[in-house]
Amino acid sequence: MKKTASLLLILTIFILNNFFPPQSIKAATPYSISNVHSNYLGASLLDSDGSIWNWDSEELTRVPELRDIIQVKYGYGLKKDGTVWETSPHTYQIVGLENIISIGSSIALKSDGTVWRFSNDTYPEKIDGLSDIVQISGGYALKSDGTVWDIYHVTTEQSITVPEQIQGFENISMISGDNSMVVALKKDGTVQVLGKNYRGELGRDPADFIDSDTKYEEAYEPVNIPTLSNVKAVYVASPNVGYALFALKEDGSLWSWGSHYNGALGIGDIGSSYTYIPTKITGIPKVKQFDTIGTTSYIIGEDGSLWTWDLTPAD
Repeated sequence: MKKTASLLLILTIFILNNFFPPQSIKAATPYSISNVHSNYLGASLLDSDGSIWNWDSEELTRVPELRDIIQVKYGYGLKKDGTVWETSPHTYQIVGLENIISIGSSIALKSDGTVWRFSNDTYPEKIDGLSDIVQISGGYALKSDGTVWDIYHVTTEQSITVPEQIQGFENISMISGDNSMVVALKKDGTVQVLGKNYRGELGRDPADFIDSDTKYEEAYEPVNIPTLSNVKAVYVASPNVGYALFALKEDGSLWSWGSHYNGALGIGDIGSSYTYIPTKITGIPKVKQFDTIGTTSYIIGEDGSLWTWDLTPAD
């Protein structure tokens, strides 16, 4: 009962205050949260015992049937035994998915390096053309050789989706993708981005680009973000206008750039809807785990504290 009350306090504070910039809710977390996944309706919290708590903006609910969860994303939980389970609104195993090591949005990565498409009402189907995959994210896949693949590349002749390698990405250790934007971490700790420069995502001021035929500058090969180094993880989210990008450095600091629509970057009022210069998010502890979607982001500090920001300051 005490644990339930503590968790309820966490999410009550979140609803009553639209944090901008990040605000700590450490006092409400006396236990260990090992993972947090943002979603458009709230968040899913993964407790250290492998249990899941879902928040849907109205109430906090523990998923009683599930334990030993190691990853939670998009309403699904991955168990230690490699099975995948729906976590909300009902709890049941996704039949046909076994030996899974990671889940994404309607796709799952098996331990043999293959990628499978699944949904609640169809049997899982292997995606041909992909092998030796080590990570999946937002329609993109990272192979063991450090190359990056577009899972849903549309062929011009037949208008069908066929996985295709994205040229220019080499020696990549991690990716994060969202629709037409992908940010990649190289093995040397530097960062590359591929997509359009809506709000400075490419590390260049979009105001400097003037083209009568094209509204936004677009990179057709990966662009280096020169001011970033010693990075260990990268993330991207789409806050309705452009993309918000994040880089977690080896020293535990978190940096952001791109679209600052509704305060998506967590850097307070900068007098602009974007920044093309990666900016350190201040006032937070060293970051252990991070997740973002839309304009909402969550941080788990190395001290176990939970932080978040969303939209504009409360009155």
